[in-house]
Amino acid sequence: MAKAGLSALLRILTGDLSLLDRGASAHVRAVAAFLLVLSVGTPILGVFYYVIHINLLFYVCLSTSGLGIISLLVLRKTRRFEALANFGVFLLWALLIIIRWQTGAMSTHGLELLSWVWNTVMILVAVYLTGFLWGSIWASLVFIESGFAALLYKTGHHMEAAIPQGMSAPYGLGAYLVALLVVLLIAFLFEKERRELFVRDQEQAKLIEGSRKYVESLLGKSPIPTFVIDKNHRVVQWNKACEEMTGISPQEILGKRVWKGFAIGDEGTFADELVENPEAFKEKHRDKIISQTDSGSFVLDVYLPHLKEGGRVLVNTAPITDDEGHVKGAIQCIQELTAHGKKVAGQEALLDGIADSPCPIYMVDKKGRISFWNLACERRFGHSQELMEGRSPLNLVSKRYRPAFREAVSAIFRGESFSSKEFKYYNVDGEPLYVRAELFPKRDESGKIIGCIVVNTDITDLKLRTAMLQRALMQSREKLKSLTEEYNLLKRNIASFIRKKEGNAEGANSAPEPRRP
Repeated sequence: MAKAGLSALLRILTGDLSLLDRGASAHVRAVAAFLLVLSVGTPILGVFYYVIHINLLFYVCLSTSGLGIISLLVLRKTRRFEALANFGVFLLWALLIIIRWQTGAMSTHGLELLSWVWNTVMILVAVYLTGFLWGSIWASLVFIESGFAALLYKTGHHMEAAIPQGMSAPYGLGAYLVALLVVLLIAFLFEKERRELFVRDQEQAKLIEGSRKYVESLLGKSPIPTFVIDKNHRVVQWNKACEEMTGISPQEILGKRVWKGFAIGDEGTFADELVENPEAFKEKHRDKIISQTDSGSFVLDVYLPHLKEGGRVLVNTAPITDDEGHVKGAIQCIQELTAHGKKVAGQEALLDGIADSPCPIYMVDKKGRISFWNLACERRFGHSQELMEGRSPLNLVSKRYRPAFREAVSAIFRGESFSSKEFKYYNVDGEPLYVRAELFPKRDESGKIIGCIVVNTDITDLKLRTAMLQRALMQSREKLKSLTEEYNLLKRNIASFIRKKEGNAEGANSAPEPRRP
C-alpha cells in the first residue's frame, strides 16, 4: 500500500514520462524522490533547530526546502534530471556545511561523527543520482572539505558549539544513525537496480531467443527453396522447400557441403563463392547479375546444369556478416523459371516464373503504370489484379518514399544498375508494410527495356523486432556500464569510510585529556 502511494505521488510530481525511455524515466523518478525527501525533511530539521534556538539554521532549512520545491517544479517541466540532480546534491552539501559550522562540528571539541559519516552519505548520494563522472567530482569536493576540517582540527581551531551540552550526545548519535540508515538505503537501491538489470537481461535474452526461433521458423516455412552455409561451407539451414526440390532431407545435408545440383561449377554454389571471396564475386558474375544491394545481396539469372535435367533459375544470395563486417556465412534462395512444366530460357521465363511465385512481384511499364500484378501481391497487399493493373504504383507507396521509388524505376529504364532499397507500402486496410524491393529490367526480343520488374520481400515483422532488439540492447549496455561503475565506486567509498573510522578510533584512544581550567 505504501509503495503504491509513493508511486502515485511520484507520478503526480514528475508528470507523464511515457515519451522517455526506461533509463531516463527511472532517473527522473529517482531525482524527484530525492528532491521530495529534501523538501519535506529539511523543514522538520529546521523546527528542531528553532526549538533549541539556532534561528539561522531554521531559516537555512526553510530556504533549502523552498529551493527543493522549485527544483521539483523545474524537473516536471523540463525533464533536465542531470542538471537538477547536481543542484539537489549541491543543496544537500551546502546545508551540511552550514550545519557543521553552526553546531561546532568542525572544531576541536565538535561532533566528529556527524562530519565524517555525512561525508560518506554525501558521496554515495552524489554517485547514485549523478553517475560516476559527477559523483567523482563531488567526491573530490568533499575530500577537499574534509581536508580543511582536518586542518582546523590540527591547528586547534575552536568554534562555539551551539548544541546544548546535555543534548550533544543524543544529537550526535541520532545524526550518526540516520546517516547509517541512508547508507543502507542507498546500498539497497544499488542492489535493487542490479536485480532489475538482471531481470531485464533475462527478458531480453528470451526476446532474442524468441526472435531467433521466429527467423528459423520463417525460413523453414518459406515456400522458396533456401539454404544457409557457415564460413566452412557447411550447411546450417535447409528448409522444407529445398527438401521438396531436391529430395534431400535436412538430416542428410546439415553439416555437409551444399548439394551439387545447386553448384555452378567446381567452386560450388554462389553462396560458397561469397564466403570464399566476396570482393571478386561481382566482377566474376557481372553478366549474370540482374540487381544488387549495397549490403552485398545479389539477384542472378543463371542456368544450373545439375539441377534435375538442367534448368534456368533466379538466384538471390547474400553474405552473412558480424558487427565488424566479417563474413560468417551466406544465404541463397533458388526459384525455378518454368512455364507449364517446360524449361524456358531468357527474359520470357521471368514472367512465367513469377506469376505463381510466393513473392509479391509486379511490373511497371514505360508509362509508369502497373502492367503485371501476381497472386502473391493480391494476398499480401490486399489489392486485386483488376484494381491495380493500369494504375500507378505510387498509390501503393508511402509519400515519404515516393521520390526514391520513382528514381529507382527511372534508373532501371535508363539501363543503370540498381541496388535494392527499402520502401514503405500500405495495404488495402491502410496498414503500413515495409519491404525490401529488388528491381530489374524486362526486355523484349531485341533487348530493349520494356518494363521494370519489382520483387518485394516483406520485412515488416523483422524490422520491428530488429528495432526493438537494438533499442533494448543499447539500453542494457548503457545501464550495465553505468551500474558497474557506480557499484565499484560504492565499494571503494565504503572501504574508505571504514578505514577512516578505524583511524579516528585509534586516534581518539591515544589522544591526551584536554586541559581543564
